[in-house]
Amino acid sequence: RDSTCATATAFQVYRFEAVKWEPNGEIEKLRPLKGDTVAFSFGINDRGQAVGSSGTCATQGLPPNNVTGLHAVRWERDGSPTYLGTLGDVHNTKFNSANSINQRGEVAGTSQYKDGTVHSFLWTRATGMRDIGTLAGAFATIAPCCHSINNRDEVVGFSIGANGPTAFFWRDKVITDLNSLIPANSPLHLLFAESINDAGEIVGQGCVLPECTVMHAFRATPRRNRR
Repeated sequence: RDSTCATATAFQVYRFEAVKWEPNGEIEKLRPLKGDTVAFSFGINDRGQAVGSSGTCATQGLPPNNVTGLHAVRWERDGSPTYLGTLGDVHNTKFNSANSINQRGEVAGTSQYKDGTVHSFLWTRATGMRDIGTLAGAFATIAPCCHSINNRDEVVGFSIGANGPTAFFWRDKVITDLNSLIPANSPLHLLFAESINDAGEIVGQGCVLPECTVMHAFRATPRRNRR
């Protein structure tokens, strides 16, 4: 029991741990960073590396409805955690979470700036945490759980601004509104890009224009160059 847990998640009483299920059914604990008391994990790759967030029960929200975190983390196969850094001030921000990991161990997630805006990041061992930018007018840009980065370092997610959410696609240091890449006569407005594979195919959720009240799942497939 931890009386501070309800600070981050209403009515939460107990501390919680990140875990990984092994093929034999055994549960392996993914321990928090030194000095932290709780953690949650989101993504895992074929090498057994996992990603998520580590913090205290007062700072760490309990997914899926309250995803807040103090430290973005990558766990190695043996369960040892690595702190990935932050785009802002770790002591005064609460949206720091590693959400997806590809087969090369590169990570996409979200981190909060000192001004309160939330940006998506790409982390690699060579470069550390890098801001991938945001769409104009957005106050939050989210690369969500759990397959929002592929092995080509392409990242998808959604930005939220005054007009609501819109799906984004990031490649080669450029972030793009995914709606600008689909046919102009499409009846859908793409709201959330949730997952991308190595072929560049993206799935997510959109709404039917003009009312935008009817929701549909979508798959966006890149156009291939024809000779």
